Amino acid sequence: MGDLQPPTLTSSIAAASLSPQSLNFAALSRSPQTWRAYSSDWRQFSAFAACHGRAALPADPATVSDYCSHLATAAGRKPATIARALAAISQAHHLAGLPSPTTSAPVRSVMAGIRRSLGSAQQAKTALSPHDLARMLADPGPGLWGVRNRALILTAFAAALRRSELVALQLSDLEHTPEGFVLTIRCSKTDQVGEGNLIGIPRARNVELCPVAALARWIETAPITAGPLFRAIHRRSGLTSRALEDHRVAGIVKELAARAGLDPAVFSAHSLRSGLATSAARAGASERSIMEQTRHKSLTQVRRYIQRGSLFTDNAAARAL
Repeated sequence: MGDLQPPTLTSSIAAASLSPQSLNFAALSRSPQTWRAYSSDWRQFSAFAACHGRAALPADPATVSDYCSHLATAAGRKPATIARALAAISQAHHLAGLPSPTTSAPVRSVMAGIRRSLGSAQQAKTALSPHDLARMLADPGPGLWGVRNRALILTAFAAALRRSELVALQLSDLEHTPEGFVLTIRCSKTDQVGEGNLIGIPRARNVELCPVAALARWIETAPITAGPLFRAIHRRSGLTSRALEDHRVAGIVKELAARAGLDPAVFSAHSLRSGLATSAARAGASERSIMEQTRHKSLTQVRRYIQRGSLFTDNAAARAL
């Protein structure tokens, strides 16, 4: 492979001389969304290496270190974004059967300096509370759009779904039970092999915020008899057969927030997922039950939600003042 030719992730896999069957299985080791992100990051790194007359595969620690510095300064990237770029570089080397330069001492030192200089705190979007949801869903949109939007928002909140998980849902992934709906999440960020997770969506006391009622109404009104659960709606031809694109979930959240008089800039699709965790923590739910619903593998992120949700619960200052 020429030093100045920007390689693709596919070519890095092929460099390991795998059989076609092995190549197929290697491609299935990550979700399509992850591969798209890796491919974009890898193309940018390859272009940087070519521009500076260096090899991208295999890359040496100096090239990777300089790229990190470039991202932090000239490109103005945040530490989390640079870390994702390193993950793509590492993945390309592993797939080609090469040692990853991202774990070298120079790269680790540069990243430590970047984090100290720029800070690694993420600008998290605001978590949506049930009160916020009620305001947003007071006017979810006209006709079929409103029925879909209500079901989509409440399902994402109650099941703590990522937007990719939400739009991937099929009608066959739902099971109606006396207690509510059971969702089967086929593949997710923390379940790359597609073992599947079962998530319970219970009925709510407030019918206006009941995900079960909203989902049942959407399925009946649309109507949805098979295929994607949440679909695009065309202004002229009406309901389509194709699944809603995941970026539209964020758009719907922002549109409803603006309509309710909330600041759309502080909300995203993730506000629904974090909102469930934060609201559950505020209501006294245990770490275990929150993790079961959100499907987090680590307590670290869940405890951030719990800390946020418990800021004014049993607050020491409230007792002292």
